[in-house]
Amino acid sequence: MPDLRFHGTRPQHTEIPRPKRGEGQWALGFNEPLNKNEQSKKDDDALNVRDRILNTYSKRGFDSIDPADLRGRFRWMGLYTQRKPGIDGGGPGRPDRGVRARGRPPDGVPEDRAHRRRPRPFLGSPVAGVAAEEIIDGSSALEEIKRRYIGDKQFSNLPRKFKTALTGHPDHDVSPETNDVSFVGTVHPEHGPGFDLWVGGGLSTNPMLAAKMGVWIPLDQVPDVWAGVASIFRDYGYRRLRSRARLKFLVADWGIEKFREVLEKEYLGAPLASCPSPESPVGFRDHI
Repeated sequence: MPDLRFHGTRPQHTEIPRPKRGEGQWALGFNEPLNKNEQSKKDDDALNVRDRILNTYSKRGFDSIDPADLRGRFRWMGLYTQRKPGIDGGGPGRPDRGVRARGRPPDGVPEDRAHRRRPRPFLGSPVAGVAAEEIIDGSSALEEIKRRYIGDKQFSNLPRKFKTALTGHPDHDVSPETNDVSFVGTVHPEHGPGFDLWVGGGLSTNPMLAAKMGVWIPLDQVPDVWAGVASIFRDYGYRRLRSRARLKFLVADWGIEKFREVLEKEYLGAPLASCPSPESPVGFRDHI
């Protein structure tokens, strides 16, 4: 089998059309914050709030929390404000009664002010490594992404949330069409099992299905490709309007061919092997 590992070369810049109006894309020179969210992230890396939660706020109580942390940076730790009972709607001026958390609240945040929040972790197949029909077990790739990049400040300031999914199961049991970046099990006729890359999916307002790149990525290169996609989102993602600050809008504007070109030339330094994308299964995708 030929050596399919990436052999990085000096990144090449691709021709990216400059928009008539700045969208806050760092790679195009729009580095100044265009709204309060971006200014807050520029003022202080949001990962720094962890130490303040543990060493200051947990000891001095709720009233000691910096409003910029409370309404913004706490979200990096899975914490966010909760409205007082009887107060409808939202907005920056709404009265707050405390903090909600994904799990146990930090010391100093009363239990009755905390609530479990649905986390947005990496999604992996619940039957990875045990399903007989599995194409490839990608669990090691998810663990390696976590080891390399979770807590890495080069990815702490993305335009907005960034959802990851990976499955080697033919039922596509992680809803890869609706995540920002998904690795989907596929089989190359020569190289064997690996992963296709799907990018730009998302629901909520302006729902879009992910674009299928039609590539083959070996298991050990999944973390490199994940970092490349996250870097594109960081450098080229739209930051001016929060309503357009998801990867799906960039993919929709560029198209999957341009996205692949930028990924290969600027971030990987090597081309990806082409392989037809697997068809999305029809019907149930759970394992019950």
